[in-house]
Amino acid sequence: MEANKIQEMLQSQFGAAIQEVTQEGWVKLDRGHLLEIAQFVKKQNDLSMDMLHCITGVDLGGGTLECIYIFTSTTHKHWLTVKVDVKVEDPKLPTLSHIWPTANWHEREAFDLLGFMFTDHPNLKRILCHEDWVGYPLRKDYEFPKEFEGIKRDLVLEEDDVMPRTVKKG
Repeated sequence: MEANKIQEMLQSQFGAAIQEVTQEGWVKLDRGHLLEIAQFVKKQNDLSMDMLHCITGVDLGGGTLECIYIFTSTTHKHWLTVKVDVKVEDPKLPTLSHIWPTANWHEREAFDLLGFMFTDHPNLKRILCHEDWVGYPLRKDYEFPKEFEGIKRDLVLEEDDVMPRTVKKG
């Protein structure tokens, strides 16, 4: 099914919960309807989104985080990208791990790097950063620590640098 037909089906079924649709094929949802819509796209026969391909996110700035989900149907060979915005001070989204088990790992990564809080997740803890790491490295306001567990970083970023440089000793 083509993306615009999927978008039309979702708008027909969920109305105002679909906040935005684009020609690029993605939809933006109200977070209060994410769980209901996720269940629908998996179980609805014409959609059969049996694979949660990816969960990622981006810090849009201005106190807004955007969580991005990519659902795929291996049966029908189509996909859907769903975006959900949350505020930094309230980054809660429902877990989808009971619908697609792979969400367990994707949500842990999105939590670890951006700070999304997936409610009712079975094991929401860091997966890439050390368990006592402070902050979320992919947020715009993140400041890389000068030291971690007694180890000083030896990389310096200058304003014009594209890549970090090793500090010359002595």
